Amino acid sequence: MKSNTQTAPILEDSPFEVIGTAPLTPKDACYLQEREEIIKRGRTTFLEVGRALLEIRNYRDEILYRDKYGTFEQYCRERWEFGRTYAYR
Repeated sequence: MKSNTQTAPILEDSPFEVIGTAPLTPKDACYLQEREEIIKRGRTTFLEVGRALLEIRNYRDEILYRDKYGTFEQYCRERWEFGRTYAYR
């Protein structure tokens, strides 16, 4: 009778197990730092966009978009091409 059990993969063979294998070159460290700065700026901008959308939605019974759009979701979709889920994120 053949067993249906499988053995767990050996982590040492994983291409993703490279922690601590070698220090970064100065060029690679600079490249990483530049990308992390982009992420940092983007994160701040993402939060600012979220706050602005929240303030537009909540401002005085939602009057800021009601003259052109029936709902907040419609405003986000048509004005900014954001789906409902993205807008509420």
